[in-house]
Formats: sequence, C-alpha cells, structure tokens
Amino acid sequence: SVPSRARIRVDGVDLSLSSGNASLAAETPFVLDLPHSKPVTVELIASGFVPLRVPIDATESARVTRRLPRLPDREAVLPLAASFAPAADASLVVVPQEQGRLCGLSPSTLETRFSIDLPDLAGATAPPAVTQDGVLLPVTGSKLLRLDRTDGRVLHTYVLPARGASAPAVSGNTVALALDDGGIAVCAGASVRHVAVDSGVAFGPLTVAGDRFALVSNAGRVWILTRGGGLTALPDATFGDGAVAAFAVDGATLFVGTGDGALFVFDATRLEKTATIPVFPGRAVTAIAPDRGFPVVESQGRLAAVDLETKTARVVELDARLAAGSGSRVAAAGADGLIHVLDRRSLEPLGLFSADASIQMRGTCAGSFAVFSAAKGKVVGVLLDR
Repeated sequence: SVPSRARIRVDGVDLSLSSGNASLAAETPFVLDLPHSKPVTVELIASGFVPLRVPIDATESARVTRRLPRLPDREAVLPLAASFAPAADASLVVVPQEQGRLCGLSPSTLETRFSIDLPDLAGATAPPAVTQDGVLLPVTGSKLLRLDRTDGRVLHTYVLPARGASAPAVSGNTVALALDDGGIAVCAGASVRHVAVDSGVAFGPLTVAGDRFALVSNAGRVWILTRGGGLTALPDATFGDGAVAAFAVDGATLFVGTGDGALFVFDATRLEKTATIPVFPGRAVTAIAPDRGFPVVESQGRLAAVDLETKTARVVELDARLAAGSGSRVAAAGADGLIHVLDRRSLEPLGLFSADASIQMRGTCAGSFAVFSAAKGKVVGVLLDR
C-alpha cells in the first residue's frame, strides 16, 4: 500500500512537521511514541481513514497501539432508519425503512434509485429479497408484495395465510417463505398454498438450490421443500435448537450448522451426510457463508473457516455478524460499527472499515461490494476485491 500522510496532534499541538512519524502504511498498525509523563489526547487524521482520537496515560503504558479503520468506500444517509437488513443483487440494493418506506439504491454508488411509501403505509415484517423479476417484501396485513426493480411500484400482491416471518426464497416462478403461524407459504403464479411443518415451527431464512428449498424448524429438524409443496426431513433426527442451513452456490452441497457447534455436510442430491465437522463445541452455529471448499461459519463472538478437504476449522475471536462472501473474501460487521474484510480460507484480515455508527443487522453482498445498514439511517458499502 502507498503510505498516507497523516496529521498527528497531541493535546491540540500539531506534531506532523517535527515528529518524523507523519506517514503511515495503509492497513498496517501505526505506533506513536509519546515523550510525555501526563495524560494526553492523541489525534491521528489521515485522508480516507476514520479520525482517531484516544486519551493515553503515558504513566500506565509507554506505548499504545491502535488500528486505524478506513472510511467506507460508499456511504448514503437515508431519512429514516432501516427496519430490516438490506437485500441485494449485483445491480440493486433495497433497504426496508421505518414508517412504511422502501428505498432502492445503486450498489456501486449507493445513490437512490427510488424511495417509496408502501401501500397503506404497510411495514415490512421480514427482510426483502431481490430477484430478476422484482423485489419481494413481506408486509403487515399478511401480504407479500412484488415490486418493480426500477421504480418500486407494486406489480403483484399475494395474500398470505399468516404474516410473513422470513425473507422470501425463489426457485423459478415459485416463492417460499416462513410464516408466523409456524407454516410455510408457497406462492406460484397467482396461487398461495399453506404447508404445515410437522413437530415444530418453521423459521427462516430459507435457502434454495434448483427446485428445492431447505429450512429449519424450532425442534431442530431440517426440512427439504419442493416447489410442489412436498416436505421431507433430513435423515438425522435433530440438529439442536438454533440450527441453521445453507446450500452451496452450486446446489450440490447442503450445510447444516447445529445447536452444539458442529457443521454437518450433506450431498444435496441424495440427502446423505458426508461429513460432521466440530467447529464451536458447545456453542450454536448462527450463520453460514457457504462455499464448495471453505465455508465460513459464525457463532457468537467467533468466526471459523472450515476446510472441507481436511475436515478442520480455523477459529478466530471476532464479535461480528457474517455477511455473504464474494469469491475468496467474506465481510463481517459488529455493533461497534467496524466492518472486517477477511480472507475466506485463513480469516486473515484484509481490510478494516468504520461506519461511525452501530451495525446491528446482517449485511449482504452486491456484486463485489458488501453492504450494511447502520444506525442513524446510514447505509455503507465496502469493496471486497481491493
């Protein structure tokens, strides 16, 4: 990385011209030795980075090291806070907002493409989904809206048997989502069917591969749902409370993260288990970024890169929510507003960014950008393939 010039101040006095420490290499630690015996406030200000202001008591520590996060590559400030996590594809980001609004943004610039009031000021009840045919959004009144990608106008309204409780999943012309009554709605054409889940309550998000959906019930069962509404349980009886499931992008593998911290790997065609890999003993897997070789899984305060060939996991302590990855990289963000870009195989840090606002919702990937909704109405994007 090309070194960046920085302004360094101690108690308001600019040291940049005399300290010799006035340059820093991007994405590397910066160390400032202080010849002071009293508490001071150090300011480090560099173009493209978040300003760092930290009080230091030199009598307690002669040397203090801080990591300086970059500013996000893209940032937008919306008039209303997000009500659910954003959804995206390579050409559109949508953000459900409070007070019944929906905003569509360009992934590469985060410029607003449309901002609309939902019909009857209906509020979102679950995250949206972005498809080639439009934006799908579950809303109050037990409805599922399909909206135009260009201007947000309503193209179709599905009346659901109960309120939508998960992001919709799409296979061909069939849409499926979990309902708050414990069942599943399957929408095809103009028809809506209700599928009951035996011995449990369905909860999302659903994951899809080809003509099949996978979902988890609160009884720890994993179910395969076909477009026609057929429901089959995976052969293992239970995966524990809080289990999650995700198909690999190619649809050939189904991953199930269990309530006791293991990753089960299934052949998605034969529904046969091919591996059981312990990852977080005694801690539930809460999210999976699937991959054919190195899926990344999350537990509270930890991430792990799983090597499917050696059946081993590399675990790092990181209190951040995992966003979907792009190629060899993944992104994760936490309540502290820091966004981490990591190598998928090793989880080595490749970039650190700050939204300067708390991030409480899981992010999404829009092409080569990872996009997150933060507090204060902020939406930020970071480039993964830098």
